[in-house]
Amino acid sequence: MRPDEQELKSIKSERTLVLLKPDAVSRHLVGEIIQRFERKNLKIIGLKMVWPTKEQTGRHYAEDEEWYLDTGGRTLKNYEDQGVKLSLTAREMGVKIREINMENLSAGPVVAIALEGAHVVESARKMRGQTSPRSSQPGTIGFDYSVDSYELADRGGWAVRNIIHCSDSSENANRELMIWFEEHELLSFETAHSRVVYTKDWYQDK
Repeated sequence: MRPDEQELKSIKSERTLVLLKPDAVSRHLVGEIIQRFERKNLKIIGLKMVWPTKEQTGRHYAEDEEWYLDTGGRTLKNYEDQGVKLSLTAREMGVKIREINMENLSAGPVVAIALEGAHVVESARKMRGQTSPRSSQPGTIGFDYSVDSYELADRGGWAVRNIIHCSDSSENANRELMIWFEEHELLSFETAHSRVVYTKDWYQDK
């Protein structure tokens, strides 16, 4: 197979946003979680601690009618499956979930991380696990560091405390990175690991 330098550069330069939420910061898990991404050979190109404003969380959890209906509908269905009937429409439930998510994300400082690397969006999501830590696989960040679940969060009236947010697509990653970082805060540089990870004959002394 003939090398394609342009396509290689595009793949290895994929970016995503990771937010270590207030529960992760409050529990002193920041260094341990960052270490996981570094061991995966994902490069940190931006890193900051910030106490989110309402404006930031509102942009992060953007108003989206389709999201309201889908998320609200699925949540109402989960309640019904548990024998609980709520007098809310799917949209009203979706709006409520967005408000709770915004409240949770602004409850304390978060650590925003911009990661770069091949298939970084997919990798970060797999490392995070499912939205509900209870449903995540052992070894994922959500499962290893949280006991929360939809059932527990619903009964307590809070957003699921799953430690971490990771962008779910390249499109959303690009949108979310611009919410949490200025362009000049995202750095372009090579690391000592880049030669081993992204070159064919890294082991040959030329």
